[in-house]
Amino acid sequence: MGRRTPRRDRFPLEYLLDLNGQEAAIRSGYSRESAASIACHLLAEPDIQAEVCRLNAERIARLELSVDDAVREIYSIATADVAGAFDEDGALLPVQDWPAPLRRACSGFEVAEVKVHGQGEDRTETTIRKARFWSKDKNLDMLMRHLSGYAPTKHVVADASYADLLAGADEPEPEESDHEAEAEDTDSDQQDGS
Repeated sequence: MGRRTPRRDRFPLEYLLDLNGQEAAIRSGYSRESAASIACHLLAEPDIQAEVCRLNAERIARLELSVDDAVREIYSIATADVAGAFDEDGALLPVQDWPAPLRRACSGFEVAEVKVHGQGEDRTETTIRKARFWSKDKNLDMLMRHLSGYAPTKHVVADASYADLLAGADEPEPEESDHEAEAEDTDSDQQDGS
């Protein structure tokens, strides 16, 4: 356990803001130049880990959050249907008329009015509305990870032959090094001589 200092005590609180160790170290008062290494060091310390866990548990209880809530929201964003934003004629509905899950899937909205000047009945005004949505790909990926929907990945061993990998061999048989072969020869020579 490191010596307690105001910066060290502040680090767990700052870390929970964005889970970025380097930025947490900077906000805690450490220098920008050494923040990455200090964050790595602090996050490896058991007392800092325990404090981060304690503070996070308090926050979860205070906000009444659960992993189930997060997965439900990920699912909602991943399956949002943009058709709910339009009426039967294809005109964009006012945002308050969108289904709630679609509103939560919207990451931003822009409205720009473009006026075209003309005379009398030729005068026109156009309003451009742009809606942006959270990434379906990212949310589907997160959902698949939570559901363990991906097949376990195989780690490719540098010495594995292509045929071994296709055959499903996890690792090739280790080859005997020259040094090991010499050691075995020496042992057998000693046994023969006795």
